[in-house]
Amino acid sequence: MCLAERQGKISDREWIWRIYCQLLRAPIEQQWGWDEKSQHDNFSKNLLATDFIVVSKQGNDIAAYLLRDRDDHFWLEMILVEVKYQRSRIGSELLKKMQSKAADAGKPLMLSVMNSNPVQGFYEKLGFVSYEQGADFRKMRWAP
Repeated sequence: MCLAERQGKISDREWIWRIYCQLLRAPIEQQWGWDEKSQHDNFSKNLLATDFIVVSKQGNDIAAYLLRDRDDHFWLEMILVEVKYQRSRIGSELLKKMQSKAADAGKPLMLSVMNSNPVQGFYEKLGFVSYEQGADFRKMRWAP
C-alpha cells in the first residue's frame, strides 16, 4: 500500500473536523451527549490541524493522526480514517508504523479510548493492552 504523509496545514482543519464528527460523534453522544459548539471549540483549541499528520493515497487525503513524542513514551492523541477507507488496513498500517517508530526509540506507544468507542478491539489485535480503566476512558499501551 503506497501512502504518503505530510504535516497538516491550517487549511486541513475543516476536513479533519468533519472526519472527527463522523467517527466520534456517536460514541461521544452515547457517553456524555454531543454539544456541537462545545465540541467544536474544544477541538479547535486542543487539536490543531498543524499538529496532525495527513495521510494520502494516490493524491487523496484519507486519514490523519496526531502522535506526540513525550520523554518516556509516544502518545497517540487521535487517529482518524475516512469512513470509506476503513476496513482496508489503512489504520493497521499507520499503527504498525507508529509501533516501529516507538520500538526504534525504545519507548512504549500509549493511547486512551472512550469506553463507548467500539475501536478497542482494533487496538487489542495490534498488541495493545489495557493498563488503566476509568469511568470514561480505557488507557492502553503497546511496548516494544
